[in-house]
Parts: sequence; structure tokens; C-alpha cells
Amino acid sequence: MEPWLGNGLLLSSGDKWKKDRRLLTPAFHFQILGDFFEVFHRNADILVEQIINRLTDSEEIDIFPMMSRCTLDIISEAAMGIKVNTQTESDSEYIKSIDRVQEMTRGRFYSVLGLLPDWIYFSLTPSGRELGKHIQTLHSFTMNVITGIYRSSVQIKFDVPTISSSILTFVCSINAGKRKPFLDLLLETAKRATELSESDILSQVDTFMFAGHDTTSVALTWFLYCIATHPEEQERVYEELLECFGDSDRRCTLEDLPHLKYLECCMKESIRLYPSVANFRRHISEQVQLGDFTLPVGASVSVQVYALHRNEELFPDPLSFKPERFQKEQSIGRHPFAFIPFSAGPRNCIGQKYAVYEEKAILIALLRKFRFSIDKRHLPVKETHGIIMKPAGGMPLLITLR
Repeated sequence: MEPWLGNGLLLSSGDKWKKDRRLLTPAFHFQILGDFFEVFHRNADILVEQIINRLTDSEEIDIFPMMSRCTLDIISEAAMGIKVNTQTESDSEYIKSIDRVQEMTRGRFYSVLGLLPDWIYFSLTPSGRELGKHIQTLHSFTMNVITGIYRSSVQIKFDVPTISSSILTFVCSINAGKRKPFLDLLLETAKRATELSESDILSQVDTFMFAGHDTTSVALTWFLYCIATHPEEQERVYEELLECFGDSDRRCTLEDLPHLKYLECCMKESIRLYPSVANFRRHISEQVQLGDFTLPVGASVSVQVYALHRNEELFPDPLSFKPERFQKEQSIGRHPFAFIPFSAGPRNCIGQKYAVYEEKAILIALLRKFRFSIDKRHLPVKETHGIIMKPAGGMPLLITLR
């Protein structure tokens, strides 16, 4: 994944990871994230409008690509300060390329091509050349995000993903005083030339552009699948929304979220069954004893989140959608690491609160407006276990206005 994501927070390790994690953590403080609800709401409203427009032709809509575009627009604006409008414009090359990069990266990992060094793979193999083109599309998109304001005034062609110090200074001055904590933090640090190089900035932005939209879009999609197949749970969530908002069109705020407890239970249950990241790896830095087994320093461990969340010893009747299992009284005594959709420990997902806030804002907007169901001929929707666990063949749902 390094040719794509570089040495960003997801892939770095050791002292570099510790330094970067400390640097970036303040950008995800809950008070800062609360300021982004306006961005969440505006893009959720566009999503609602897009769905209504499509309902004139058919009640059945593949919701997955719409979720992907919505979350891409949100991460671009909330974290980077640039509107890319993929929801309202033509097909997004970024989304096409990010899907293909994930597919080809996984394919390389499981084939003999994974044994080739990058310089041979990318220059001498057809699949490597194709993957390189898609990676360049993603890097170019990132560059457009970073320098969008500057390029709107001055025509510049970037053949190589680098940023001059003058552009960094210009963007910092433009962004001064605006709510763009992630990009501001990176650019201001680079401006001081103390901690981050320009390649570091690109790696971090590429990482957050990927992690900040793709995982959230699949979480939203699987949630809608779960409630579409469980209409009684869907109505219970809707009743909770009515209790909170009544028949008003008031948007949700950070203060509303603690009152939407059953919505949160449904979100946790859907991501238990369909974790966005079904497994992740850890490098053992200290010897670990697991029962009769000793894991030596240097071992690589794959944590199977998908299997863990479906362990019947931890979650009785594990294949059933039962949101009540996350109610407070039923969670007592459950091991804190039995449910780890965002990983756990010091390397847990830095954007966990961001993702949860965004998902709630979008789901509240959708569930107040629509009912979701699914044609039985599509059941069950199967998963594709790549880097991100996506629905195979999309997610066609029957949608009706309330």
C-alpha cells in the first residue's frame, strides 16, 4: 500500500508514528468536530435531494455509490476545505480509481506479483502500469484538494506530487481563521519546517482522503441494509427520532446525539456484523503469551475482526441483527475488546468520533425522510473481503418517502 498511501499515519511505525499521532490528535477533538455538523448537514441534504430525484424513475436505487460520493464530498470539505461536488457532477474518477487500487493492491498481495520489487512491478508488468495510473489519479486528486484555492487564481500544472513552500504559505494565509483543522495543522507545521516534509503532507492527506470516506460510506451502506431487512427495528429508530425532533425540520446538533440511544445501538450492531475493516495487522514489539502460545518479537499478527464479532461465546446468536445487545444492561461484563470496529489501544482509529458523528448526521437525515426495504431476490447481499469490506454488486434498496 505504500506506493499509494506513503508513510502516513496508517502505515508508519515507531517514533515517526508516535510523533505524527501526537501532532494530528488535536485536529480530532470533539469540540472541533462539532463545528463540522453544518458540512455534514449540507451534504446530507444534497444526498436526500439526489435520492428524491431518482425516485421519479424507480423505487429501487443502488445506495452504495451515492454514499461513497456523499462521504467523499464531506471529507474533502470538512477536513480540507475544498468542495468537490461529486454528488451533483458526473462520474467521479477518484471513486473509480480508489476501488480499482484497493482491488489490485489486494490482488498483488495474494499473487506472485507481490514478490516483485516496486520498480519492476510498476514499470514492467501490465497490472503494475495500470495500478500506477490509478494511484496517480488519486495523488492528482489530493494535489487538487491541497492547492485548489491557489490554482483557482494561478494556472499551474503539477507533473509531480510536490508542493512549493510558496504554495504552502499562500494556502495557510487563505485558510487563516477558517475551520479546517486537519489541513491547517499540516500546512502550518510544514510552514515552520519543523516536523513535516511536503511528502509527509501528501501521505497524510492521501491516507485521510481514503480512510475518511471509504470506511464511512460502507458503514452507512451496511446499516441501511440491516434496517431494510429489519423493518421493525427501523420503525423503532424512527419513533426515537420523532421523540427527539417531533414534526419539525430542525437539524440535529451535537447535543441531540446522547438522546438517540437506539440509533446508536443499531449502528453498533450493523458494524458488528459488517465491520468496514474486517481484519488488520499488528507487528509484535514485545513477547506476548496467549494461553499455551508464545508470540515472539517481530511476529506479524492478523486480527480477524469479522470472526471476533461473530464469536457466539461473546455474542449469542451472532448472525442475528439484535441492536439490544448494545444496550447498557446487556453490555455489562462484556470484554472491552470483544467489539473493536475501530481497532483498539494506542493505534486505534484516530477518526473514530469524526466517523460516528458524520454517520449519525447522515442517517438522521435519511431516516426522517425515507423508508428502506429490499427485494428478496437480492438476499442475502454478499460481502467482498478486500481492504474495505464492501457489498458485492452494490446495495440495491427499495426507497419510499415517509
